[in-house]
Order: sequence, then C-alpha cells, then structure tokens
Amino acid sequence: MITRSDLSPGMQLAQAVHAGTQFVLEHPELARYWEDEWKNLVCLQVPSEDDLLDVLRVLTGTDAPYTYFIEPDLNGEHTSVAALLTETQAKAFKGLKLSLRASTPKGGVA
Repeated sequence: MITRSDLSPGMQLAQAVHAGTQFVLEHPELARYWEDEWKNLVCLQVPSEDDLLDVLRVLTGTDAPYTYFIEPDLNGEHTSVAALLTETQAKAFKGLKLSLRASTPKGGVA
C-alpha cells in the first residue's frame, strides 16, 4: 500500500483501506494467494499526489497487479495505491518511508 503523507493520518489509513478493498475486488484470486501464501503487507508513503502518480507510472511499466483509489471527497484526487509486487519489483520503491511512522528521537524507539 502506498498513501500520501500530505493527508491526515486518519485519512491515510482510510485511503489505504479503500485501495486494499478495491484490490481484493479486482483481483480476488491474488487476494487469496496473498492470504494463503505470502501474508506480508507494507504500507509506504509519498509526499504528494504528484508523487503517487509517479508510483503509478512505474507500476504501469511492470506486470505487477495493482489498483489505485480516487477519493470523491477530495475532488477526485488519487490518494492510494495497492499492489502485489515481487521482491525485484518492490526494490523500485525501497526509498519510500513507512506510512504513519512517527519520527524516532535520537537513541529512542518509536
């Protein structure tokens, strides 16, 4: 899942759930595979809608199954993406930060 960090934490969570639900509806056989075999879920963030659109452009260049969510309450903005990626495909996004992660104080634990 990839959401936008320019949205409030509650909105980020809701948008990730929207994208995840849409992915399950569009790819039920892959949702079952994920549940039965993989079980890894990573939630990442990008700073803005433009950055999320960049993510979609990268995904379009792969054979990875993905979906995105457009929020009607935000004037049709793209808010989140859900994708099932291989380890190789996921490397394209390794620079993204984890979603909803608070800054960790030096020497502290978040």
